[in-house]
Amino acid sequence: MIIDHLIKAEGDKVSFRLIAKNPTGQKSEAHWGQPCIRVGEFTGTRKDANKYAYLKDSFVFLNEKKSFMPTDNWATSARYLPGQVWCPCHVPKTDLNPRPLSMDQPSNGLIGCISADKKWLMATAWDPYQELFQGVIRCLHSDFRIGGLEVGEEKIIRGAIYVMANDVSTLIKRYEEDFPAQVRRHRTLSDPEVVAGDPVSGKRVSITTPDYSGTNVHHTLYLPENWNPDWKEKKKSYPLIVEYSGNRAPSLGSSGRVEDSVLGYGLSSGEAVWLNLPFVDANAQMVIIGGAMKPQQLPTPRRLFRKLWQSMESILIA
Repeated sequence: MIIDHLIKAEGDKVSFRLIAKNPTGQKSEAHWGQPCIRVGEFTGTRKDANKYAYLKDSFVFLNEKKSFMPTDNWATSARYLPGQVWCPCHVPKTDLNPRPLSMDQPSNGLIGCISADKKWLMATAWDPYQELFQGVIRCLHSDFRIGGLEVGEEKIIRGAIYVMANDVSTLIKRYEEDFPAQVRRHRTLSDPEVVAGDPVSGKRVSITTPDYSGTNVHHTLYLPENWNPDWKEKKKSYPLIVEYSGNRAPSLGSSGRVEDSVLGYGLSSGEAVWLNLPFVDANAQMVIIGGAMKPQQLPTPRRLFRKLWQSMESILIA
């Protein structure tokens, strides 16, 4: 494989345009590259005895907000330690750097840090990108994705390193101007936040049925944006998706929590009644299933489902 580089300095950024080519007679299995940006000097932590002191000034974007490290749900186990990986929606979780994998999906392709005097920021992005990675030598990565090359195939990969005044809104604007296709991919479908309250159209709410009052047992219910409580009179119907949380598997991005289930929303694009049910044990406690359990070990949800269905009849069968 051959990669031609065009690197340009452009005011507040350095831009990269790579052309990856496979001139050989066999398929290339090269999947990603790792531009490693050392930020110790920039953050003023190069001589700090704690080589991870730069984390407190380093950030990614989660839930559309700048999140400083260590972020929530910081992973600490993997084949190789330490570090942290954030996987975008378009990359298989089996095709990543074998470092600790956050269960949180990045809101965009940016990763960056703040200067020692807090006046400047540095951030980087690539399109397409494989992962965001907080490295092990005072470094930050937006690793670009190649995805293999067929015989004679060429792919164009673009990247940028921004160095600008510490103004996140300006950074986001520059990023969105430079990577509009990536922005559209990230915004194509975003599962709704879980909120409290009564079920209404376009909201995903957390509900505890009366039988489980005072316990941690709850479920979530999402009604699509075009939901009409008079659907029966209007002869309108909606698909119903009932989903149980997957096993807790942080390396695969699954927390096992009801709130973090997303398959039903993704399958229906938010156009179905989407119900997430928990597993409940004999002591009326919600259970997060971990690892590979035998069928006889799994708590039964039948009693909960029966009670839940009774409480939903006024909404779904009115």
